[in-house]
Order: sequence, then C-alpha cells, then structure tokens
Amino acid sequence: MMNQLESTSHPNSTTLAKLSRHSVLITVFAIIVSVINVVYSETASGDQGSKNTIWLTPNGDDANSGKSVTNGVASGKRAAELASPGSRIVVAEGRYSPLRFEGLKGSESAPILIEAQNRSEGSESGTVVSSGNFKGGTGLTLVKCQHVILSGFEVTKTQKGIGVHSCSHCIIKDNWLHDLGQEAIHVGRGPTNSGDNPFTGPESHHVRVANNKISSTGKSIAIYGEGIYIGTGAIRGDHSHDIVVEDNVLTDISAEAIELKPGTYNLIVRGNKISNTHHEYNAAITVCVEGTTSNNGNYLIENNVIRDIKKVRYGVAGIAIGHGNAIIRNNQISDIDGGIGIQVYRRFQNEDALKVELTNNTVRANGVGDSITLHYGNCGLKDSPLKANVSLRDNQTDDASAGTVVHTQSTPK
Repeated sequence: MMNQLESTSHPNSTTLAKLSRHSVLITVFAIIVSVINVVYSETASGDQGSKNTIWLTPNGDDANSGKSVTNGVASGKRAAELASPGSRIVVAEGRYSPLRFEGLKGSESAPILIEAQNRSEGSESGTVVSSGNFKGGTGLTLVKCQHVILSGFEVTKTQKGIGVHSCSHCIIKDNWLHDLGQEAIHVGRGPTNSGDNPFTGPESHHVRVANNKISSTGKSIAIYGEGIYIGTGAIRGDHSHDIVVEDNVLTDISAEAIELKPGTYNLIVRGNKISNTHHEYNAAITVCVEGTTSNNGNYLIENNVIRDIKKVRYGVAGIAIGHGNAIIRNNQISDIDGGIGIQVYRRFQNEDALKVELTNNTVRANGVGDSITLHYGNCGLKDSPLKANVSLRDNQTDDASAGTVVHTQSTPK
C-alpha cells in the first residue's frame, strides 16, 4: 500500500518529461491564439498599424511616418516615396487640393493601391478632391507609375479630373467625377506645351478605365470637355496602346464622351452608357477622325448604349470612325439630334488600316439623320483618296429594311 502511495505521490522521470512537454505545448498554443487575436483586432480596426498601409490625411504632415490615420502624411509626393510593391495608400475622408503621385512601382502580384477611405455620392462626406474652381489643375494625376489601382474618389471643380500620364498596368475605377472645367479622364503622354520636347515621358499602355461615373464636363471650355480622352490630339507622337474603357456611365458631357486620338492602338471601348451629350462636332464615341498614317489601330467598340446626343452647331453622330482597323458591334444607339447613328468618315490615310466591320448594331436616329452613313464627312480636313473597306452584317435600323443607309458624298473640286 505504501509503495503504491509513494509511486503516486512521486512521479518518475518519464512522467515528469511528459508533463513538461504538455506544458510547453499549452504555452505555444496560447501564444499562437494571442497572435491570431492581435492580427484579427488590427484587421477589424482598419489595419492602421500595418507596415504596408500609408495614410494621407487632410491635416497631415510630410514629416510624419504615415503609419496611422493620426500620423498621416500631407502629399502624394511623400506617400509615393514611402510606398513599395503591395503598399496601400489610403487617402482619409476629407477635402483635398489636387494630388499628384509620381514614380509608383508596384508589381503584377503586388500592385500599389491608392484608395479613398470613404465616398458617399451626393453628400458632403467622403474623400473629395477639388481646387474650388474650373481652372485649378488636374484633380488626381499619376505620372510614370506601374501596377497601380486608383479607386473611390470624388473629383469636382478642377480644370481636369484624372490624368494618367506615361503609366503602365494601371486601373482607374469606381471614381465619381463631376462639374469640371475640361475633360474628366485623360490617358496618354503628359504634354509639356513645348515645341522642342512636347511630352514629359513615354506613352501609356495596359491601362483600364472602368466603372467610373462622369457628368457635367466642359464648364470653362466646352469643346475640351471630353468624358474619357485617350491619346493626344494637338500634338502627334502619342502612341498609347492596350487600353480598355469599360462599364463607365457618362452624362451631360460637353464634347465627345469617349475620344480615341490618332496614333493610339489596341483599344477597347466596351459596355459604357452614354446619354445627354451636347457638342459641336464628331460623336459620342469618336475613333481617330482627324486622319492618320499610323499603323493598324485595332479598335473594338462593343456593347455600348448611346442615347440622347445633341448638336451644338454642326451635325454629330453616335459613333464616328476615321481610321481602321475597327470592329463596331452590338451597340445600341438612339435619339441623335441633328446627326447620324454611325458615321464612317472619308479621312482614312493608311491603305493597311481600311477595314471597318459594323455588326449587329441597333441604330435609331429617329428620322433626323441617317442611321448608318459611309464615306461621309472629313472633320474639316483635306480629303483622302482612300476609302474605308466597310462590311455590314445584321445591323437593325429604323430607316432601312436592309439594315443600312449608305449616303455618299462626292469630293469637292
């Protein structure tokens, strides 16, 4: 009996070793649970302490670390200096003067995010960028950035909305731009306004402009009030390429809602909704109508809804094409005031880029202009001897049972 009690009261070395290992396991488990709780707590509270999050705040200071909303930086320049692949730049709720981000270098697997903290459309809350007038620069500018996603901002009362200059692999999405002096979004090369060196950097490429809401442009200069503007018009040499413009909503636009400039190529315009534009010339979607000798544009314009397009002085169109090769398909166009549904210009310049395919478009110009017009209009420039090679298939119109109206215009002598 005593031996049994002694054995129970005094565990041997094997038993002690097992108890020791058990205690260690319990301690390790407790540490793991504690770490998980800390991580969860930081995530639930907005991850303000994360080393990859940089806060930009209305009352920030560029001497700050930017690691929390209470220790935010003041400028896009400083935020860009602190950022690295995978960083998240959070622009806190409040009002800001125009912001510029230059030289951000994310990667395909770790893009840099520039996010508005909150946005509530139609209210005073959220992250708002404004200069307070229609001549005060560009609200948000990306310059020479790679793998950056910009989202969630309200931009209003600036000269221009968002500029994407010499950038690659960037996404501009879910922004609200309204009441602007000129255009809302420009993607291309940044101009220097100098004849000797007209651009600040190379072309933009692999950029996506998606799900933005744009309204009330051109408040200071109506003819420069494009909604989304790809390339550069006044200066040749902008060959920006591989750009997608999709699922944007544009209304009350004072110039072309979406304009693709000469020299650009590999562009897709898809799924946009355009209404209530009012401009002097060209079209709601304008494809290189100035004429160009540049190579195949490889344009795809599809699944857009265009309605209620008004002229200011000259006739306008729903979609106008001045350079190939282009596929125009599955678009819905209606209520073109004093103009044409789809217009193919007579300004084609490159014999290797003459193809235009018009397929399965529904066009209802409502008797004011022809639904589809070919080889007509030259945008006030000298005519070209080349004509587009147009193929038409399965288009539906309100003014011709064959699906098209071909209006030819002779070249002035």
